[in-house]
Amino acid sequence: MTAMVKERKPAGATRISRKNQVTLPVAALHSSGLAAGDLVEVVAVGIGQIAIRRWRSRLSDVVGTLPGFERDVDLEASRDSWER
Repeated sequence: MTAMVKERKPAGATRISRKNQVTLPVAALHSSGLAAGDLVEVVAVGIGQIAIRRWRSRLSDVVGTLPGFERDVDLEASRDSWER
C-alpha cells in the first residue's frame, strides 16, 4: 500500500465547508481589529475574492450632522425594530 500524503495548507489558508462556513485565522482577526461577536458585512469584490468588514450603519455618517438628531431619535430602538 502507498501512504497518502496530506498536503499542508499555507499559513492563513482555510477551507469553505459544505455549509458555506469558514474558520477565520486568529492572526487575521487580530490584525484586522475584528473579534468574535462583531457584526460584519461580507461582499464579493471580484472573481475568487470576498471582503469581510465591520458592519456600519448607513446612518453613522448622518449622526451628528443634523442638529438635535441624536437627542430626538433613539437609533438603537429603531435598529431593533428593523430586525423584527
